[in-house]
Amino acid sequence: MIALSGVSTPTSSPQLTLSVGSLSFGNVMLNSVATQTLTLRSMGTADLTVSSATITGTGFAVVGGALPARLSAGQTLTLQVQFLPVATGSAIGQLTVKSNSSSGDTAVVALSGMGTALPVPLLSLSATELSFGSIAINASATQLVTLTSTGTAAVTVNAARVTGNGFRIVGARLPVILSPGQSMTLQVQFIPGATGAASGKLTIGSNSTSGNIAVALSGTGIEIPNPQLSVSPRSLSFGDVTVDTASVQYLTLTSTGTSPVTVNSTVISGAGFSMVAGMFPVTLDPNQSLTLQVQFNPATAGVATGQLTIVSDAVNGRTMNLVLNGSGVDASPRLTASTTSMSFDSVSVNTPAIRTLTLTSVGTSPVTVSGATVSGMDFSLVGGRFPVTLNPNRTMTLQIQFLPTTNGELNGSVTIASDSTSGNVTVALSGTGMGAAPEVDLGWDAPIDSPTTVIGYNIYRSTGSSRSFGVINPAPVTTVTYIDKAIVSGTSYSYIVKSVDVSGTESAASNQINLNIP
Repeated sequence: MIALSGVSTPTSSPQLTLSVGSLSFGNVMLNSVATQTLTLRSMGTADLTVSSATITGTGFAVVGGALPARLSAGQTLTLQVQFLPVATGSAIGQLTVKSNSSSGDTAVVALSGMGTALPVPLLSLSATELSFGSIAINASATQLVTLTSTGTAAVTVNAARVTGNGFRIVGARLPVILSPGQSMTLQVQFIPGATGAASGKLTIGSNSTSGNIAVALSGTGIEIPNPQLSVSPRSLSFGDVTVDTASVQYLTLTSTGTSPVTVNSTVISGAGFSMVAGMFPVTLDPNQSLTLQVQFNPATAGVATGQLTIVSDAVNGRTMNLVLNGSGVDASPRLTASTTSMSFDSVSVNTPAIRTLTLTSVGTSPVTVSGATVSGMDFSLVGGRFPVTLNPNRTMTLQIQFLPTTNGELNGSVTIASDSTSGNVTVALSGTGMGAAPEVDLGWDAPIDSPTTVIGYNIYRSTGSSRSFGVINPAPVTTVTYIDKAIVSGTSYSYIVKSVDVSGTESAASNQINLNIP
């Protein structure tokens, strides 16, 4: 009988893998270039031959990577894929890589992108002409022009210029940048200084592709000594007001005519709204003013609306109606914290770190903070006296301390007790205690029989299983010791030392030492 023996070996097999199965270029402006990288890797047991990379789809191209290419096992090849859209809209394509891979001679990468139009600034106006009608001499009338950015890029309104006697712009601050869809309003005022027709022009200067825009202005000055009345503001909004609590706002009535105006009466409607004092009729001489106090005292929760009617002999409106609104809200103490979690990150052991927590009264009535309880090892509250009462919109701060006594991650919480309708507030606490950083102390013997003068030493280090050594000292070390502080716990390192002579030539490497850092 003859005994036979042998060892089986795997069949050599080239294999190709791609770093991604698809490349999305997102939005790219027309005639602009976007480039992404595709990595080809040889993952088999035999050399891989990449014969070609072809691309389909408008705007897509391969701009880097020489083919054909032969890749040894583990070797990679990088291809640069470019997207240059020439039309707006979605674009798709395909990159096909040919090779001798045992898993298939064809690998496909889907390509996609979106061509977007170049941004265009464009400005539009709400009107091309403003007619003020008949206005008494030295009286004023105001009309509005709305400027809207209707392009695909921000438009800069650089200037607004008015020509024509009696016309002017009120309160405009330019330049102003308007994003697409954003608007601004210009107030154009007409104050005739003489009787007769007046004309002018408002010119808006901007970087709009439509150029400067003009608005025709017209009005007529008339000589009529008549009483006129203005009211400011033209509406009152009281916002949220606690039930059974009074809130007061003010109105100013001004005689703006050329003769006295008589305010005969005021009538107010709407639940919760009322006038505070005020006796009528009252006569105001030209430019004289009168202040009215309007009160809102809601009896129930909910939205309330009303109207104040002012009756006078003013020719610009014998009856003026002002809208009133407000909301009655129930008394509600409510407390919030500036954060729901507080991280101290890494803190050296036995070293205190302090963070600030802000508490805010966000309800409609005062909230009382009765106490704060801290849980968790090494967390504590620094200072702080309770109880504390916070009026609406007022704040207070708490100082939270983390003083780690051990290494590792620590967790805790601080709970703030109050009469808030939302209940107690709890903030999660976390931090990591960090011990002293590890270091490696190296030492070696100076060469005894060196044929040249040694001026220093270079220390080389490799990390983990890597066999690649690199110099870690910025300049030759002139002593025979070195401390390496740039190390990480749980990592292994290897070191060698080479001497350097006066010409900068290094010697052969010393013996290698290997260390595991706990």
